[in-house]
Amino acid sequence: MGRQNLQNEVIHFIDSVADPATDGHIQRYGDYMKVYVNSAVRRFAYDTDNILWVPADAMRLLGTATAATKGDHVGVLVDAQNEGVAFDFIVPPAFNSITYALLVTIGYATRASIAGWDVTTDFGNILIGDGNTHSDSISSLGTGESFTDWEFATYSIADALTDLAALDNVGVNITQPAPAVNDNNNLITGFLLIWK
Repeated sequence: MGRQNLQNEVIHFIDSVADPATDGHIQRYGDYMKVYVNSAVRRFAYDTDNILWVPADAMRLLGTATAATKGDHVGVLVDAQNEGVAFDFIVPPAFNSITYALLVTIGYATRASIAGWDVTTDFGNILIGDGNTHSDSISSLGTGESFTDWEFATYSIADALTDLAALDNVGVNITQPAPAVNDNNNLITGFLLIWK
């Protein structure tokens, strides 16, 4: 858990237009990306070529996780075993290496000694590979950590993205394991990839 300095890395919402596509699908086109949500496409502009943001409303809910808000923040509330999110993204052609690969959350309430996160991934090059050329995992990421109500917490999933390369299609599954002490009670707001 920790705070990352993301100053000067900004994404602007452009518009939302009807498009019969699969929910949660992400595409990048030049200076904007398309995020398919509820059979509509939302487009976000980039201020840099080195950032990809997958918002929570572009993710599939797993288990009994629920869409929720914390103030004006929109996300997915995870507060029980096997709850979580799943999403896909395409690694941009200009990608060389990961700077940050972060699950971004906000504390739904003060919580000590959380259960943490289990992360699994499958990915491969969309032009020359299979969807499971690489399969990685992280167990109990952040287990035992604490946070306060409203506190942002970021969790690096870079270890589940080893050998990531340009034009890989990445499937990510993030769930809460069985709690030793407390459930997470975190609101997932999205996933942030920053690369060189």
